[in-house]
Parts: sequence; C-alpha cells; structure tokens
Amino acid sequence: MVDIPLRVSAAPAFSNRKENPYQWLLYRQLQSLGVEIDEFRLAHLLEGRHDVFHIHWVEQYAISKRNLRTALFRAASLLTAVDVGRRRGTRVVWTVHNLLPHERFHPQLQRWVLGAFARRVDATIHMSETARAAALAAYPILRCAPAVVIPHGHYRDVYPHEASAAEARARLAVSPSARVLLYFGQIRQYKNVPELLRAFSGLADQDVVLLVAGEPRTAELGPAIETLAANDARVRTSLRWIDDDQVQYYLKAASLVVLPYKEVLNSGAAHLALSFDRPVLVPDQGSLPDLQQQVGPEWVHLYRGPLTADHLQAGLDWALAPRVAKARPPLIEWTEAAADTLRLYQEVLGRRRLNRKPGC
Repeated sequence: MVDIPLRVSAAPAFSNRKENPYQWLLYRQLQSLGVEIDEFRLAHLLEGRHDVFHIHWVEQYAISKRNLRTALFRAASLLTAVDVGRRRGTRVVWTVHNLLPHERFHPQLQRWVLGAFARRVDATIHMSETARAAALAAYPILRCAPAVVIPHGHYRDVYPHEASAAEARARLAVSPSARVLLYFGQIRQYKNVPELLRAFSGLADQDVVLLVAGEPRTAELGPAIETLAANDARVRTSLRWIDDDQVQYYLKAASLVVLPYKEVLNSGAAHLALSFDRPVLVPDQGSLPDLQQQVGPEWVHLYRGPLTADHLQAGLDWALAPRVAKARPPLIEWTEAAADTLRLYQEVLGRRRLNRKPGC
C-alpha cells in the first residue's frame, strides 16, 4: 500500500517569507516530517484534494481591502469556499495571531466575518495560554473544537549573525559608549512609534540614542515620524525596508529594544529581538507576560499604561544593570512547533465532524 502524505493548503505558506519568515520556518519543518505543503488558492477548497486548510490571518484573504464591495466579495468567496471544502473533507485550522485586524477598514464587517469563520473551524492554534483564553472569550464557538498552544519559534537561523556589537555600531555611526534604544520592524498605527518618539523626547540623558528602523505601512506615518525626529538630534531613522543582511547591525547595536504597542496579542518583533539576545521593553498586554515567564524577567521587561520617559529610563537602567541571565533566551525550536502542529492535524483528521449543539 502506498503511504500518501498529508497534504496542507497553507495561507500563507512561503509567499510572505521576506515580510515574516514565521510561516516559512514552520512549513519547512513540516515538509521535513513528510507533509506536503501548497500555497493556498481558493481552488484548493473547491477541489477538496487537501486534508487541511491552515490559515493564519483571515483578514488577509477576506476583509483587508478599503473598498467595501471588494471586501464583501472576498469575504463571501472565502466563506463559501470553506463550506465547500469542509463538505469535501478538508479540515480547517486557524492560527489566531490577533483577535481583530490591525487595520480596521470595515469594523462591523470584519467582526462578522471573523465570527462566521470561527464557526467553520475544526481547530485553533494559539501562541500562549493568555492568547488562547482571549480568543475563546472573543469567539466562544471556538470552545467546541481543539484549541492548542504552540508557542512562537525563534528567528536565529534566518538572518546573518556574525557582526559584533562594536562592528554594528561602527556600521551605523553610533558611538561605542552610547546607550541605544531601538524600535525595529514594520511601522503601523497600532505599533505606536510616534508615541515612542514623544516619550523619548522627555529623556534628559544626552548620551542616549534612539534608532527607528522599518518601513511605514501608510503614507501618513513616515512624515509624522520624520517631523518628530527632526526635533531631537539623538534620534536616527531608517524608514525603509531593512534587507536581511542589514538586520543584524540594528539589533546588535541596541542596548534595549522597545516595542510600544497600543494593543498586542502576539509579537514576532519581540521574538526577533530575543533571537539576537537583546532585552526587550514591552507593554503588559496579550502574550507578552507569557513570553516573560517563558524566557525570564532578565530578558523581558513589562510596563503598564501609556509609554513615558520614565518607562524608557527604567528600561534602560534594567537592561544595562549587571544581572544574572542565561547566555541566550530559551526560545522554542521550530522542530518542536512543527511536531506539535502535525499532531494537531492528525487529531482533527481522526475526529468525526463536530455535530454542532446549541452554543456550538
């Protein structure tokens, strides 16, 4: 008898590697376990030839367009295709990266579509216990299906990693003695970068440098940040996409990585910083307290309320103070995450279709 491999249609699989290597790292490992991975197309659901449809951001495929008609059409197309696929035997797995889209063009429609999608899910993946609890509270129907925690893996093998801190600072023309705060990553409204610059302006220390590196996702954010940066000579901006071979210079130059989210459930940027053995200052929200518990308070420092200069000062003092810490933060290996994901696929494929009861 021929052993037919498990076949997964992943949304996305490998197409977003440059923007976010999370999926590439996961599915590369699943391929090594014998799983066949295809980049998602609606036709996969209509054909019914895939065992699992694994989606990460529902909004990306359904409700991310500003034009309401386009959003409605895409939402209807996805939900209809999922219904067809499920009737043909495809199981639906949703990794819940966030509870609502970060860009909320049509809030009521987005909430309705996510609720409707949740009713069609056979299992969900969450990156922490806090994230799982939040998702089940937001979409109670998810309690009717397996909801497992598979933590975010590390990014240690993705980017060059050979420069020293001194070489990185020389490359960026930063003084070897400076205390360096870094914001690194895509710049979007919810990431609150202008507020970071306002808080930084309240720091009296003239030996502190703030590096802001990343590509603004909207036309308004870049000029707003540049205007704020122009008022403080200690601020350096690189408002562009940072190529993979340049990533190490920014992270290795940093004394402390600051991620001042307005709201957050999970943070790939925090995992990137920790993958470069850099301590992070983050709000006490979402999965970030779980991350602190995982890697230790020597690596993750939490603040509450709006970001202030006092928070930045306390974070810098904490990051630079002598302290006992593991040589590297203990982050999850992708081999472990992939094995847990495969076990979930096998579980949902082994289950009968759920007979939805009242409330389910």
